[in-house]
Amino acid sequence: MRSTDRLLRSPPLAGLLLALLAGCAHLPEQRYDVVVPAPPDPPRYRLEWVYRGSDDYRRSSALSDLLFGHVSAGESHRLAKPSSVVSDGRGLVYVSDTVKPPRIEIFDDVKKEVRMIGVEGPGQLQLPLGLALDPAGTIYVADARRRQALAFTPDGVLRATYGSGETLTRPTGVAVDAGRALLYVADTGGHRVQVFSLADGRLLRTIGHRGAGPGEFNYPEALAIGPGGALHVVDTMNFRYQVFDPDGRFVAEHGGLGQEPGRFARPKGIAVDAGGRVYVSDAAFNNVQVFDAEGRLLLWLGGPGLAPGSFQLAEGVFADGGDRVFVVDQLNQRVQRYRFLSGVAESAAPAATSTPGGARQQGAPPASQQAAPPPSEGAPARSAQSHATSHAEVTP
Repeated sequence: MRSTDRLLRSPPLAGLLLALLAGCAHLPEQRYDVVVPAPPDPPRYRLEWVYRGSDDYRRSSALSDLLFGHVSAGESHRLAKPSSVVSDGRGLVYVSDTVKPPRIEIFDDVKKEVRMIGVEGPGQLQLPLGLALDPAGTIYVADARRRQALAFTPDGVLRATYGSGETLTRPTGVAVDAGRALLYVADTGGHRVQVFSLADGRLLRTIGHRGAGPGEFNYPEALAIGPGGALHVVDTMNFRYQVFDPDGRFVAEHGGLGQEPGRFARPKGIAVDAGGRVYVSDAAFNNVQVFDAEGRLLLWLGGPGLAPGSFQLAEGVFADGGDRVFVVDQLNQRVQRYRFLSGVAESAAPAATSTPGGARQQGAPPASQQAAPPPSEGAPARSAQSHATSHAEVTP
């Protein structure tokens, strides 16, 4: 007779073990003492969850493993090199992962499970980067190696493809304007944004070309749609983000190269929340700077490090309709989820912004963030770094 059998035949011990195991049946609860900004400023964001892989929803414990052995509902797997993230705001979180194998990982906070799509068949992904989601649950992904954007049904079935090697050189970012039936694709290698019809996949127009002027791009990488259909574009090697109206006309640009708050060293991802706040991740500063709708700096999330609330190569960022902000923390192999604490008053001073004929102004974040964002090793010193930095330094 096994020792565990003898233990279970003892009524007092059996009762104790059953009570302990009943507690193990509940999902582990993640608790983090991370708020932004730090005291004495009132908190505006709180870290509430970290996505790493299938073990996030594991129901067993060391005790149950010891007594009965761990039984998994499926193969355990983790994020390896995540790139982008989106969420439907109702418990489904989608993460593109470029290796082992290239795929879209779907975290289901309701069913407490993780599944993958894009790993086989005609929709097999090769280098999935930017993600977007429409209200019907269709998932859009930019695949840089396939030189296409692909659309999957909520069940993971390939529904459509957009573009080809003739129209997309290195697609890295996507955004959907469902109301206007448009799919925007950031073509990093072509230094442009391609606009496709959602209905039939036709290329409708091209926004921008290579350059440093208003409406021009130097390796654009990520896209987001803001209130009113405004298109926001991370213009990585011009160290800024630009805003366009729904017809593709230039509206404004914000940022610039430098270490001061409101400037960028390696901007990678962008998101816009329901309140018009703009989130820009920076892979050199390892933070996400938060701007108001006018481009004035409010604060930043994160900084370099391994601990929860810190990042190592901050990549994609996404804001859903429920005050949640998701950040891809690539080298830490995770996605961190923050909640915006609504009802907290916000204030901002003008950040490092410019318009075609305007002067640049510097902003001021909260008191606890008065120092410049801590740069990672190799981040540029103010504007001394040449704008001719090679493409290899900024692409996945």
